[in-house]
Amino acid sequence: MPHELSVALLDEITAKHQQGIALDQQLREILLRKLEVTRECGILLDESQHEFKGERWKEFADKLPFDSNALRMYIKFARKHPEPVNDISQAMRCAAQAALTTGLLQFPNGQRPEKIHEPNFFSRVTIAIQSLAVEWKKYSNRHPLKTWPDETKTQFLETLKPIALIYHEVASSLKNVR
Repeated sequence: MPHELSVALLDEITAKHQQGIALDQQLREILLRKLEVTRECGILLDESQHEFKGERWKEFADKLPFDSNALRMYIKFARKHPEPVNDISQAMRCAAQAALTTGLLQFPNGQRPEKIHEPNFFSRVTIAIQSLAVEWKKYSNRHPLKTWPDETKTQFLETLKPIALIYHEVASSLKNVR
């Protein structure tokens, strides 16, 4: 009886997994098509904006079946993606922007679309250093340094060497400037 139960459970899990794979393919096709329609609409809007100037553009934009947030997002999307998006990883990252244009996702109340961008080098490093400092404080409070074996201290110092080298390199470049 237990063997039959595990076989039935395995069959059910396998069937659900196969359904998931089939749905992945459908999702891929629908998502890529949604992004392409969004891009094409944005291109048409961008071209229209260049064709109609001033008041003519405002009158044209007022007749569109969506608000100015969606209008800006369409154009932004098209400019950001001048070629069709074919990579599914990139498509998944773009999906939220495309969903804002048609109202599937709502813009934050009273705000323009958020500017989505990668943090720069200094932001990433600052976050990493702050995270390290927080983790250090938590760990050293629970495990005071005086309780560490010398081998652990030595290994940890080796791990910190790249940070110390960066610090000394930047500090010495400041001394050379002055």
